[in-house]
Amino acid sequence: MAGMLLTRSGKRSEPLLKEALDRRENIPIVLGVLASIGSLELRPDLRRLSEDRDPMVAKAAREALRVLQVHEEMASSR
Repeated sequence: MAGMLLTRSGKRSEPLLKEALDRRENIPIVLGVLASIGSLELRPDLRRLSEDRDPMVAKAAREALRVLQVHEEMASSR
């Protein structure tokens, strides 16, 4: 539920989500929300996290990268 509210808030929720990411709190959820928002500037962090020692974090980062790629493709086709 909280993830949906953060996604609906869009870019306004980014500072809070980035803070949670820095603290490594609920990383898989945070990455999903950031990807849904379309936070393209986080791509370097996502690439780094895609090789994280925690398999759940690494998987979430790879999925977030794929979602961002879709965002980019949709934006370029407009």
